[in-house]
Amino acid sequence: MISLKHWSLLQHPDTTNPLFRRTVQVSFSGTWKQIKNAIPRPWWWLVVLILLLINPVYVLLAVVVIPLGLLILFVMSPLFMPLLVTIAAVYWTASISGALVYLQTQRTYDILYLSLDGFRNLSWMIASGCIHRDGLFDTLHIGLRIAAGLGVVAIVMLIGLMLLIPDTDTAMALRTLMEMITLLIAFYVHHVQTVGLSLMSGVYVSTFATSQLEARVLAGGLFLGLQVGSYGLFVALVTLLAPLDIALQTWSPLVYVLMPVFYLGMFTGIRELMVTFLWQALTARQADSRKPLLT
Repeated sequence: MISLKHWSLLQHPDTTNPLFRRTVQVSFSGTWKQIKNAIPRPWWWLVVLILLLINPVYVLLAVVVIPLGLLILFVMSPLFMPLLVTIAAVYWTASISGALVYLQTQRTYDILYLSLDGFRNLSWMIASGCIHRDGLFDTLHIGLRIAAGLGVVAIVMLIGLMLLIPDTDTAMALRTLMEMITLLIAFYVHHVQTVGLSLMSGVYVSTFATSQLEARVLAGGLFLGLQVGSYGLFVALVTLLAPLDIALQTWSPLVYVLMPVFYLGMFTGIRELMVTFLWQALTARQADSRKPLLT
């Protein structure tokens, strides 16, 4: 899988590379930094403490309501992760395409490629630098791990519940368990492939865009089109297979239980085909223009 290969490389970027460090340090928007700077300073906590001492209602709010709300938000966080990574991927896509086009308009792209010895992968260095910029990639990766951990806990709880209820329909229980396992795997693969689609879309658009604005708009549009298109195609195929899925519950319980695995393969395959198509298109364009190839 091309997405998995790129994901593995992103986990261990070449932080010693000057071009990578330069790209990471440059911020075109500073939005993520502004969010982090909005976190209350220590003296704000002193104000909060004074308010708690003045009014008992604030004590109840701080001890019960706020922690309960944070707990609910934490438990529900897996539901928001796909949306968050998609929003982040739009930002990454636009940043990658804009950064590459910026170098081209400044006539430094080819100069860097030819003058910096050992830079076999200029496009990759810039793309990975944009993704690692402002720490957003690492923050979402931590969120992915937390959400995956919550998913494992939910699966363990489901298994325990199945063992406690003696009259459970075996086929239905196993199907539910299989759905949760495949959903957890799909959750992780979706994250990985979204990053892959973002990276490939940004680099591809930079090969023909003539300005930063054009590159950012087209790259963001291409990524969103592929992302939403993969969802729509998957839903359409699942809808078409729904009558067969229902019939299998009676015809072949074993196949019925294993159907979620088929759906997982279908979802992953659709998105990986999109990444592969972008890879081949990028290979063709960069071979024609003799520009460095992402490898």
